[in-house]
Amino acid sequence: MIPGLPERGSEGRTWPRQYPWDYVHDPGVELWPDVALNGVGTTMADFCRPTILVVDHDAQTRSLVCITLAAAEFQVLEARSGLEGMAAMLRFDFEIALAVLEINLPGISGLDLANQIRIERRSTEVLYISGLVESIAVNSIALIEPEAVLFKPFTARQLLARVHHLLSRPESLERRAS
Repeated sequence: MIPGLPERGSEGRTWPRQYPWDYVHDPGVELWPDVALNGVGTTMADFCRPTILVVDHDAQTRSLVCITLAAAEFQVLEARSGLEGMAAMLRFDFEIALAVLEINLPGISGLDLANQIRIERRSTEVLYISGLVESIAVNSIALIEPEAVLFKPFTARQLLARVHHLLSRPESLERRAS
């Protein structure tokens, strides 16, 4: 159990979910108040679309990323903080193909969240976004894996190009197939 997060099955929910359409709910009732399941799993066709977790504390950037990804036919899980991102990752029972993480998040940093994602979901790719061009952590990641970092400001076209690149890499496809 992670401190600050309710356990699975708490608050009267049934876990695990069997089908993606189990996430459809009455809009007046929130499944998890701080985690947006933006159209995730509303139809059987949605089940075939890759799911991307977006975690950014900046509402404008998060909105741009979520709208861009949804328009490109991805399912989007949205969170405002590292803790909310962790909750979304743990509560979503289906594959998350990619996590788009701001590095400088309040509470749990994007780096710590990425480490936890790699432990819990080995097949999930990570794309870091950051406005801190001179950060040692950001530059270290950029040296090791330059395609995994996208510096702000970026365009929707740049975001989609990077997402498609990460999801189509042979090692990414192999991890998700296993």
